[in-house]
Amino acid sequence: MLLILVHSVLSTPPVLTLSFDCQVIVKVQYPEVSAHYAADFDNLEVLAGFLFPETLPMVAGLRKRHEGELDFRQEAASLRECRANAEKRFKGQVVLPAVPEPHLVRQRQVLSYSSRGLRCHSIRKARIS
Repeated sequence: MLLILVHSVLSTPPVLTLSFDCQVIVKVQYPEVSAHYAADFDNLEVLAGFLFPETLPMVAGLRKRHEGELDFRQEAASLRECRANAEKRFKGQVVLPAVPEPHLVRQRQVLSYSSRGLRCHSIRKARIS
């Protein structure tokens, strides 16, 4: 059985069909996203500090990881690594979509080819049902 997982973001980016019948996804980060992440993590750190101070190092690690992936170039590098690891581990049973070519990735914009397949959340829902 071949399972294809499609990268998903918090809000679904538009899928466009080009004149030569190729579907692409355009993902653009809104300017305020960075400030929203910072505020969310500030609040999480305050709450964790009061309730579960032992979790503060983990929260700091999460913040660092998420801040890094606000730069789509870093996100693309992480996806390349994930794809390579999945190919080694699952030997063709799980396929992650191709990562955008470096010249199509900017700090806050990315253009990638659309991939058909099951999304991770649909697999989870199927397991729960």
